[in-house]
Amino acid sequence: MENRKEKKINGMKDYEKNIRIIEIINPSFRKKELNNHNISQTVEKIKAKYRDKYCNKVNNYFYDIIIHIGDNYSHIKEIGKVLDNLYLNLK
Repeated sequence: MENRKEKKINGMKDYEKNIRIIEIINPSFRKKELNNHNISQTVEKIKAKYRDKYCNKVNNYFYDIIIHIGDNYSHIKEIGKVLDNLYLNLK
């Protein structure tokens, strides 16, 4: 069975990739109840807006293939690794 990262990458393969890097000036962190890690409330709002707007326009929609933003600083490092692997696999 595919892990979550593989499922996201496979879900994006048939679509044009547009990657934008944005800087969140005030990430407004809260503690996530599930694991007590920081999560940006600002990022949560941005993701919800775009997922709600576009999820019905994507065949076989899977959570996170429309927009993906790091919720905290360690998450951003992991996204970098995933993007590096995706780039290498598309060559």
